[in-house]
Amino acid sequence: MERVVIKNLKGQNLAGIFYPSKIHTDKIIVVCHGLKGTKEGKGKTLDMALRFSESFNVLLFDFRGCGESEGNFEDITLTGQIEDLNCVVDWAFEKGYRKIGCIGRSFGGTTVICAASGNKKILSVASWAAPSDLEKVFDKSKYPKEGNFYTTESEGKKLKIKEKFFEDLKNYNLYELVKLISPRPVLFVQGDKDNVVPVDNCYKLYNEANEPKKMYIVKGDDHIFSKKYKEVWEITYKWFEETLK
Repeated sequence: MERVVIKNLKGQNLAGIFYPSKIHTDKIIVVCHGLKGTKEGKGKTLDMALRFSESFNVLLFDFRGCGESEGNFEDITLTGQIEDLNCVVDWAFEKGYRKIGCIGRSFGGTTVICAASGNKKILSVASWAAPSDLEKVFDKSKYPKEGNFYTTESEGKKLKIKEKFFEDLKNYNLYELVKLISPRPVLFVQGDKDNVVPVDNCYKLYNEANEPKKMYIVKGDDHIFSKKYKEVWEITYKWFEETLK
């Protein structure tokens, strides 16, 4: 495991953790966290990276304003996250990794779909519980307003969001963008008891995507796969074994 730093387009340092594969390979999996998450995923993502490193190089990173990366959370936008992911993919490509796959959890999944629609260096996608009905999932009325900011919480800590976050979402139609990933493969995974992102977002994305595609609905599980996360890992691991060639 190695700590890495990757510059984004604004010159900010994005903090990453790189897990080299246990076998020699030019395959790498880039993992994108959710809106209020970090690259470590409370430790679970670190364990997942170890598992995946049996066959793949793995890179975990924090988007700008999150975790150990530079920037302020209040400045977060989907456009900014897409830029960050593209910079990370470029970093991997420059390091010689030619077979690049991306996993995105929740808003990270939204980011991966948007980035992959235009970035042909991303050869395979796994989207976990990605919001696609953006204006419904991120309805401003759900967020208390304090002055010029909307607020949300993460682990007891109040986080601020600017109006720009919501306005920026209007620029993205996930159902059109997901079509553009083909002929590169995309996997959709979501729990049918997800109370954060309605599971119909997953069905709609799958229906709009072109082949090759696959969907897996995790029975009885929630937004973060708290019951069957290892099952989701194995499904995704197998997916990349089959598609990242």
